[in-house]
Amino acid sequence: MSTCLLSPTTVARQLGLRDATIYSLIRRGELRAVDLAAKRGGRPRFRIPAEAIEEFLLKRTVTPAVKQARRRKPERPANWVSYFGT
Repeated sequence: MSTCLLSPTTVARQLGLRDATIYSLIRRGELRAVDLAAKRGGRPRFRIPAEAIEEFLLKRTVTPAVKQARRRKPERPANWVSYFGT
């Protein structure tokens, strides 16, 4: 079972974004990635699983809003007296 790992540059080209944007998404946790750096705490070498790109795109898709029923103003009693013109 092999997983396809893509570089941030490749993902940026696929999504039409800048490399810096992809790194920012990874740091914020919006895009899942694996760090393959030789040393812990060294320069990060991120690789992004193909499934992570699909998850990211699904989270960012726009869904149509559900139309909510309009709320009516509550009816006032017949003996209501308004001193403010409402």
